Amino acid sequence: MKLYNYNKKTGKYLNSTDIEIRNGIEIIPAFSTKIKPLEKKDGFDVVYKNNQWIYKKLPDPVKFTYKEKREQKYKKVIPIGDQLDAILKAFDVVLQQDSELPLELIDIIEKWQSIKEEYPKS
Repeated sequence: MKLYNYNKKTGKYLNSTDIEIRNGIEIIPAFSTKIKPLEKKDGFDVVYKNNQWIYKKLPDPVKFTYKEKREQKYKKVIPIGDQLDAILKAFDVVLQQDSELPLELIDIIEKWQSIKEEYPKS
């Protein structure tokens, strides 16, 4: 005969074991039951509660916006410093060709150049 073991805190089904019999007496440890659990079901945990197995809905997976997904990927593939350098170099080329750029962008380019001068590549 089988025992069905569950987590002490959550009641979540863990595994099954054979019942141990000593001197003709069934040994049933804490957090175990003879009641067979429900079949697995997508999106749910099988949980033992109030002397019965129930389905407990799993939380919905975290959904990220495209902006969050892109940000994570950018950080992994192209470090932010490299991203900024590449973008600002392009704007710097445009500026060197006497093209008009917004004053806010010119200010950012000047700050970027100042940082690059302070910390040159070694």
